[in-house]
Amino acid sequence: MATAAPAAPPAAAAGGEEMRTNPETLTSWLLNSQVGGRTGWAWRGTPQCGARAAAAAWTACGPRRRRPTPAGASLALPAARSSAHTPRLPSAHTPPRPPATPAPPPSPPQHISAPGARGSLTILLNSVCVACKFVQSAVRKAGLAGVLGLAGETNVQGEAQKKLDVLANEVFVNVLSRCGQCALLVSEEDEEPTVVPLETAGDYIVTFDPLDGSSNIDCGVSIGTIYGIYKVPPGTAKGDAAALTAAALRPGSAMVAAGYCLYGSSCAMVLAIGPTPPSVFTLDPSLGEFVLTADRVAIPRRGAIYSANEGNASLWDAGTTAYIAACKSRDRAGGAGPMSARYVGSMVADVHRTLLYGGIFVYPADTKSRAGKLRLLYEGNPMAFIVEGAGGRALAGPGVRVLDLKPGAIHERVPVFLGSADDVAEAEAALAADAGHLQVRA
Repeated sequence: MATAAPAAPPAAAAGGEEMRTNPETLTSWLLNSQVGGRTGWAWRGTPQCGARAAAAAWTACGPRRRRPTPAGASLALPAARSSAHTPRLPSAHTPPRPPATPAPPPSPPQHISAPGARGSLTILLNSVCVACKFVQSAVRKAGLAGVLGLAGETNVQGEAQKKLDVLANEVFVNVLSRCGQCALLVSEEDEEPTVVPLETAGDYIVTFDPLDGSSNIDCGVSIGTIYGIYKVPPGTAKGDAAALTAAALRPGSAMVAAGYCLYGSSCAMVLAIGPTPPSVFTLDPSLGEFVLTADRVAIPRRGAIYSANEGNASLWDAGTTAYIAACKSRDRAGGAGPMSARYVGSMVADVHRTLLYGGIFVYPADTKSRAGKLRLLYEGNPMAFIVEGAGGRALAGPGVRVLDLKPGAIHERVPVFLGSADDVAEAEAALAADAGHLQVRA
């Protein structure tokens, strides 16, 4: 006998919070995006795919069954509400409701809007999501699984590696080298790039810091992953380490996508593709999916927070010192009063806060690290790409965009001033007024 399909779920409980039935996952967002040319992404996010998925899941699973009533339990209905709480029926004097705004037409499928798209970048970004989910799970269970503490080795930067550093690096290298879309992988933890074998090589170069802020791992502070994606130039021989490394040493403006994943009180993926503003996807543990929670993020023109490691203040040049002093002054430009200081020590956490709240993140060159401390290829460039996409600015010095710098080596370092446009402009003016400023090459 055929069984009738279960009834559709109610949109919301009476008087309760509306249930979200059309979540837009990162996967569906990518599938409903248009790709044309090298970086020609047009924004085509749509909730229809999420709604279809929710409806299909409801049809397959059916409504949740009621728990069996224990023997002898009362089935009495709740007492009726008094007439004082009875909702009033509309009268002749009740103004008519305005007509509902019609929903926008659904976006055309990707294969119609961009017939030249092959879905390669979508596959690659989904592979990045898989690696981030694995690392997120490992971070959550680090104390229980015994993967806190030092691994007993140092990386190419001369920094002591944590056990989770090594684990995260192995996960990203293994996942990306097997997804069929990458030709070269550049990691903070590896001295030399990883060349993907010809049989599984693809059209992209990925640079990444698998676990940024790892000094904060053992105390439970937010950490994250940073990555940038470049397209392999036409004519570059895949499998040729020298040719692919040269292709990776390009200015950050050549990236096709960049993002970071924050592992904190929630797991948030921030992704910028081409010239479009970044979007934020939050991992829903019950679904195992990144769900769109903030679309086309725009950084405020001016913020109230500055982020800098003031433990190095005695090593700064006069321009940086003057700017940070101005941040603390009630007479700073804009008349906004003194800024608040917030510094986590994890670039992902500090930049994420700056992106959402505005302000400035500063990691300048100093007399100890004259070239800067942050790495250009897989820290400075991806973060600058995201912040500029959101309407902010990212400089390495007066008049020097981070995204305009051509790396000379895969682990090259760079000073960074990024954040709200007005705040970065003030920092630029302070640096330009200092004749002894530690210059970065243009």
